[in-house]
Amino acid sequence: MNQKLYRLQSRAGLSLAITAAGAASEDSELSNEQTFCHTSLGVRETGTATQKGSTTMNSTFNPYRTTRAARRYVSPRTRPLNQFERETRALSYMLKEADCPEAALQVAAAEMAALVWGPCHLIPAPDHTGDTSANRRLAKAIAAHVKGGAEVHDILTRTAPAPSSCDRHRNRGPAVSVEEHNITRRDAKPIPCRRTFIVDNVLVGGNTIRACFNALGFGTGLVFGDASYHFE
Repeated sequence: MNQKLYRLQSRAGLSLAITAAGAASEDSELSNEQTFCHTSLGVRETGTATQKGSTTMNSTFNPYRTTRAARRYVSPRTRPLNQFERETRALSYMLKEADCPEAALQVAAAEMAALVWGPCHLIPAPDHTGDTSANRRLAKAIAAHVKGGAEVHDILTRTAPAPSSCDRHRNRGPAVSVEEHNITRRDAKPIPCRRTFIVDNVLVGGNTIRACFNALGFGTGLVFGDASYHFE
């Protein structure tokens, strides 16, 4: 099992995710800044000047076009899966659990870390109950692989449980709306304004990443599996 998982480490595919090269211009904007973000308001302070609404992403944020994904996730309901797609699906489900096998975790972490570079922040997205344990563990594993260093900030939660996006999708129901996610920022000090990535296992409808972005005021999605192309 472990040998099979580790053989996957160098095989990462991109779907709607932006590539590292394509993100260079976005990342360079913050490379020399010594700023702090009031993440609950999306306010950036630079020296004595304060600019409201000046965040690391613009107002046209679209999780389908900005989220970075290591692999395309294909549902077995669409067609028979090949071996690589079955492995991707299995890994995606493992990552949902806080006790995900270490071998699977390291495979995903290495592939996701290859899409970003430091210094940067990794913020785990809460699951539908508000728990961040699984994504926090994933974020810490990613941080260990990021060139230039990465810090994990566990600052998102939910004010109330939300419907499961996976369950809605599986039952062909409507996507969980941004408002239904009930995602908010925990009380905490502002964090240095660096490249920031919101870590989740799979992008399904995009609204989890969007709700996290709304709570923070900035950030880019970073997921292992991208299932969003089914919604195009």
